Parts: sequence; C-alpha cells; structure tokens
Amino acid sequence: SAMVCTSRDVMSFGKFCMNLGEWEGKRLMNAEYLKAATAKQVDNTESAHLEAFKYGYGYQFWRTEQGGFALVGMGHQFIICLPEKDVVFVCTADGQGNQSMLENIVNGFFDIVYSNMGDKPLPKDEGAEKILAEETRDLKLFAVEGLEDSPMRRELDGAVYECAENPMGWTKFSLHFKDAKTGELHYTNAQGDKVLPFGVNHNVFGKFPELGYSNDRGAVRTTDGFMYKDAVSFAWLQDNKFIIDVQIIDRYFGNMSMIFAFRDGECAFKMSKTAEDFLDTYQGIGTAKRV
Repeated sequence: SAMVCTSRDVMSFGKFCMNLGEWEGKRLMNAEYLKAATAKQVDNTESAHLEAFKYGYGYQFWRTEQGGFALVGMGHQFIICLPEKDVVFVCTADGQGNQSMLENIVNGFFDIVYSNMGDKPLPKDEGAEKILAEETRDLKLFAVEGLEDSPMRRELDGAVYECAENPMGWTKFSLHFKDAKTGELHYTNAQGDKVLPFGVNHNVFGKFPELGYSNDRGAVRTTDGFMYKDAVSFAWLQDNKFIIDVQIIDRYFGNMSMIFAFRDGECAFKMSKTAEDFLDTYQGIGTAKRV
C-alpha cells in the first residue's frame, strides 16, 4: 500500500509477471522463480479473498479460475493475469469496507467479459455504443443520502459543542449551514482548527484538512503542508441524527464516516475509518455538550 502507481503501471507489472520476467525481449527476472511464484504452492480453499481466487496460493500470488493468477492489494486494487487469452485485467478502485463491490467487479469480469472474449475484434455496434453512453452519462461518485432536510438544522447552525475527552482528540465542533444543500463542519483537534465542507445528499470536492500525509508514498509522515483531495457528503438519517462520509480520492485511497446524534443539548458521535495507515485519529466514540 505504500506504492503509488497508475493503472497502466500496475498493468505493465502484471504483463511482466505473465511473461515470466521478460520485458520488451529482455530477461529481467528468473523465469523458473516466477513459474513457481504464480503456481499453486498451498491450498487456500478456506482463506481466499473471493471464490474466484480459491484455486491455490503461490508466493504472494493467488491462483484464479480460468487458469490465471492474481495479485491482490489494498482496497480493490488488484491484477488478474489470464495467460490462455493473453489478458491482464487491472482495477485501482477504492472499495475498502465494501466486500460486495469487489465480488461484483471480479465476478462481472469473469462472467460477462472474459467468458465472451473471442480471438478477433468485435464489429462496430453503434446501438451498443449508444446504450453504453446513456448508461454511463450520469454516473457519479458514491454519496450518502437521507432526508432532504431536518427541523434541527437551524438549531444546530452555528451552535458550539464542547467535547469530553475522546480518542480523536477533539475539543469542540460546530455546524455551519449555508442552506439546506451545503454546509461546513468546524472542529478542533490536536492539529488545531479545521473546516470540512460537505454537500447534503451529494459530494463537495475539496481538500481533507488533516496534515502530515505524503504526496509520494503511503505510510510516510510529512511536514510540508500537503493535504489529500476528498469528496464529502452529509445525510440526515433522522431529524436529530446525521452522517458525514469522507472519501479520500487522491493518489492514495481511504474513507471515513462520522455519525452524530443529538438530544437535550448533548451529542454522541462515532467515527470509523477504512484506510491503511492513515486517518488513525478519526476512529472512536465521543460525547459533547452544547455551550
């Protein structure tokens, strides 16, 4: 997870492994080792990530259906190599915390794409292209969705809540709504005052205000002021309860959610993250009182 690669970089590595260590006609790695690494060394029937990957385990490689092998990384970042048809399938998505998404992507590839592959290019199909264009025209990044509004919005707008001691190190927070569709979460933690803009039932794109994350590699702390790009959505779950969902959509991936519930001037909140080696200070349970 500490490597930052484009999809094309990852695909090239998969092709290199499938070619058993040759690249552009040059031998760069021992072929016998890669044969062994990508072969079944032990049974993994009970420990495979997915049904499609339960055909044996090599040296950090999983055997797949259709005589292939896979490398499986953080979130939904993986390579599937299928030598019989000279196919490399790469995914660099972030679906951490959503196992069903991984199953849908992998099973969809094998059942719909791979099983219908032929040896010749498909003829042009303008009808199919039109359908594809219509299906993909309105695709949007996931956002949490709930009630359109809450009578509590005006009561919370600008109110400051002081936090009891909590694992996240928050000392206070407040909500500031521009209207029923957009707003900001203001909070103070060990780094100081933070502002997190959000959209109600839609994403607002910006920069996640936590400092210390690297632009070059995961797991590296920095002091250069770099911040990850994010997408933040807010949803009323009920009149006195809402969720804020944060997706890190930069060269490194992760996601985090915060749920707040209010009653009689008090608040309970819970944060949970699905991200490897960052967002560690955004998980836990806390309480707060209105000032």
